[in-house]
Amino acid sequence: MLTVSSSRIRILLACALVIAAVLLFAAPAFASIKYLDALGGQGRALAINDDGVAVGYAGLGFPNAVRWDTRGATRLDAPGPASDINDWGDIVGSTAESYERGWVLSSGQLTVLTTPTGWLNIIPAAINNNGDIVGCGFRDGAMGAFLYRDGVFTDISPVGAVDSRAMDINDAGQVVMTVIFTWEPGWTRWGYLWQQGTLTEVCGADTVAHGINNKGQVVGCHAGRAFIWQAGAFTDIGTLGGTHSDAYAINDRGVVVGESLTSDGTGASHAFLYQRSRMTELGTPAGSATVARDISSSGVAVGFMTVGSPETPVLWDKSQAKRTR
Repeated sequence: MLTVSSSRIRILLACALVIAAVLLFAAPAFASIKYLDALGGQGRALAINDDGVAVGYAGLGFPNAVRWDTRGATRLDAPGPASDINDWGDIVGSTAESYERGWVLSSGQLTVLTTPTGWLNIIPAAINNNGDIVGCGFRDGAMGAFLYRDGVFTDISPVGAVDSRAMDINDAGQVVMTVIFTWEPGWTRWGYLWQQGTLTEVCGADTVAHGINNKGQVVGCHAGRAFIWQAGAFTDIGTLGGTHSDAYAINDRGVVVGESLTSDGTGASHAFLYQRSRMTELGTPAGSATVARDISSSGVAVGFMTVGSPETPVLWDKSQAKRTR
């Protein structure tokens, strides 16, 4: 009969624990990051809808609007980069020219928005499921935030602002924007929520508001750290161990994506996912930086990866997320 000493058993158990720890903590965040087709150049995936269709731009030279789905990449018949897509498949973007004009691609039909009188350009940032569009443009010597609804442009900038940019809109018509009131020394950014003509301050000074979901939860960056804000309640969601983080999007389940510095000292951003009070690294290949820009209701995130200067559009699936730092 084979016998094993208690000391040898302890050694074997210790080795097993070490191996388990290595597998748990050193394993990559995902089996692989899905690199989206950049059409022979570079690009960024900027938005994804709940059908898993992503949009952004890619290619060589001229920034081509691109749509990614299960069949691969499709170069869109549009005059510039795409910025957002809604659940009906309507896509918005801006023209690639000195004075940008907004455009909408719906059911294969391209419509270039007429720049309103007094505005030099129009840059759409987001479209909701009702077809409302928000963004920014230059008028009266300053950048202003706009809402485009039923063919009508409305300037929704706060009074006295020298720079206002509407960043996102939900299906209830709530808009988040980032505002600057002065360029004097010590200037700072402010986050605001706009709803039916009423402005509500988000988090105070040193705030950039990026995204909003259909529950009215706002995400962005306050004092260098990613946050969630809702009806006056502020939550600092932390970092991946570094000194800075920024949240770009939140889905209707309250899952947030963005970028964060880590404690590795490289200064490279790492894409993150935040849910159930935990920030998780989505996965950044060695020697690169990653940013997650949007997330669908099913938890599929899109963004881009940078190795040196070229940028590659990428996709992650939260079901394979790894440990929290």
